[in-house]
Amino acid sequence: MDFDYVRAWKELVNPQVKRLEKEVFSLYELTVKEAAELRQDASLAMPWPSDAFRQKFRDLPTELLARSSRLLYLWGHWSSEGHSKIGDGATWKFSKYADQTLRYRLGLPIEVKRGLGLELHEGVLRLTYSSNSEWCWEELEMPIRDNVKKAKEALTEENYRRPFREVLSELRASLEDWWFTEFNSGVKKCYEGTVE
Repeated sequence: MDFDYVRAWKELVNPQVKRLEKEVFSLYELTVKEAAELRQDASLAMPWPSDAFRQKFRDLPTELLARSSRLLYLWGHWSSEGHSKIGDGATWKFSKYADQTLRYRLGLPIEVKRGLGLELHEGVLRLTYSSNSEWCWEELEMPIRDNVKKAKEALTEENYRRPFREVLSELRASLEDWWFTEFNSGVKKCYEGTVE
């Protein structure tokens, strides 16, 4: 099956981006200006243009910051114009800054370690597994309410020895977020042939 990017952008992402709070759009426009010449560093982090700019990200509530990271990233990624045409990559940069802020706020790692791990990318928690011969990840939920706490509690020595998919299934069942679940059901509809 092929993913229908045009449909996903028009029917799913663009309408939700247009409903984002004004403070998010103001910060996105500031990202367009302030980060225009900046590129990620060797650690894959985006350098902050100023402390005042960083503080504006820190001022946004966790749920809004996570949702905005996800939506703005996909707004650029799924656009027929691509990231580079919408604000010269600012959708991607906004997402990177939001994720860096959320990782710091929630005490999440920047790098994946061997074994079972937890990451945050594009505003969403990921369960990861890494060994000498493989690395994989699966998205969980948004980093809101008790989701981060429950996910961190799943990173036990016992779970390191269990099959990844088994731990993933149990963890997903314990987390909840109506927006992400509903959003993902919309994403599934954008695979050609799955919806009449």
